[in-house]
Amino acid sequence: MQLQEYDLKIAHIKGSDNFFADTLSSNPIGLSQASRHQVLKPKELLVAKRDLGADRTLMKELGNQSEHQLSNPALKKLREELESDPEKFSDRYMVRDKILFCKNDRSHPFWTIMLPRQLEDRVIRYAHTAVGHQGMLQVAHTFHLKSLGRKMRKFLAHCDICQCVKHPNRSYEIERLSHLRTRPGELLTIDLHEPLPTGRGGVKYLSLRLEFFYKHVSLYPLKAASTTSCLRNLGEHYFQSVIKPEVILSEHGSQFASPAWRKALTDLGIQCKYSPIRHP
Repeated sequence: MQLQEYDLKIAHIKGSDNFFADTLSSNPIGLSQASRHQVLKPKELLVAKRDLGADRTLMKELGNQSEHQLSNPALKKLREELESDPEKFSDRYMVRDKILFCKNDRSHPFWTIMLPRQLEDRVIRYAHTAVGHQGMLQVAHTFHLKSLGRKMRKFLAHCDICQCVKHPNRSYEIERLSHLRTRPGELLTIDLHEPLPTGRGGVKYLSLRLEFFYKHVSLYPLKAASTTSCLRNLGEHYFQSVIKPEVILSEHGSQFASPAWRKALTDLGIQCKYSPIRHP
């Protein structure tokens, strides 16, 4: 439903024509500068002109910034005080080229133009529409506006385009799929730790097992991280001293994804399951 709000045209690109993706996945070596340019340059460039609805006449108004500041009583009074006593507010205000600047060391520690009230709405609208409906940072880096955050939020709340394409902020109830176990031995999770310094007996791997019902953790040292070693340790130690599970859950390591692992567990009446590849 959200895609229907956009004017999209979906087209399939063959792998032979998708040179940019191929360049990212395999960077060719041994090419001259001319050959590399021939490979990397686009075969076709499409440019679509779109009217953003920005107020182009605002640039002329901003060119008369000094006159607009004088037409504002508060800015005019502050400017006259600074011209008579430049050191009075030198750490906060400055007059340069007949334009009043302001600096806030806490939020924006650089000089910005104090914008008159009559230009605030037009500047906010221009900065918002000209750069792709962004927030208030583009305005704050150039101009000083009192209560800019509140004014910008009020403007965004009335922008039709922002309201149509913004990310939904409502929560949705979904069905929760909890993996709750009801009895011991219903699920066992297993994993291998990275190679450790070689210990007594030549062991350098660590096999971790978690019995899901009791949350019982067991650690077993192994000499090798192989399928045979893991199966032998399970059969000779864990199944004998702890419990024989109904299901074993593991990641997609070569030790647990091998046919020998699945066949051995199936012969023992144990179901073999794996965690998701993308989101383990």
